Amino acid sequence: MKKIIISLSILIILIFLSYKIMTDFQETNKVNLSFYISPNSHLNDLRVNVFIMKSDAPSEWYSYYKTITVIDKGMILSDFGSRYVLAYQIEGMSKLKQLYYNSQLLDNTFARKEDFKINYIFGSDFIRATENPTIDFSQNTETEKYSKLEKNIDLKYYNPKTTKYQITEITEESLLFLKTKSFDELKVVSKIKSKDIFKLNQLTYNEKIELVKIHNTKYFNKPME
Repeated sequence: MKKIIISLSILIILIFLSYKIMTDFQETNKVNLSFYISPNSHLNDLRVNVFIMKSDAPSEWYSYYKTITVIDKGMILSDFGSRYVLAYQIEGMSKLKQLYYNSQLLDNTFARKEDFKINYIFGSDFIRATENPTIDFSQNTETEKYSKLEKNIDLKYYNPKTTKYQITEITEESLLFLKTKSFDELKVVSKIKSKDIFKLNQLTYNEKIELVKIHNTKYFNKPME
């Protein structure tokens, strides 16, 4: 999947909210994404990937993410559903038809009290997304046109059954925040990667070594679902 570009300030807010949600509430509303291909659309090589950023964070400084392929070679492989969705993005392409679709990054609105489901239907010249909140069964449908596939765009295949969640890199904002902390304060924060500890220039070399030992005894929270 094409690299997701998010401003660092937005990402750190998302990660902070993610950590607070897991600390305070353990889960959010459930997000269900289902995928369909219109009959006679002739999208025989359609590939669709979903990028997911989780609301349950490994620690305060990172987030979990992964990309899965939900449609490949015009065949539906998987739907997706979870109560731990911070944000997601859908990207699809057909080389034969020279079609491309990118939903951009969509954040899950934590203020929602209801679970919701979105059906994505891929037609020959459009994508239709229909949202169905489960409480009042109201519908909100949006239809978008494909854009032209650019030569430098390609979507990698990610097995939806075996692809594991990965941990994001630390953001510059998180790193700057950690650089304001003393050695004693850093001993009690949630787990920091060893390579990021060595970026904390306010510490002496010996303090970094000691802090690495301390954080090596800590564990990242495992992803839920």
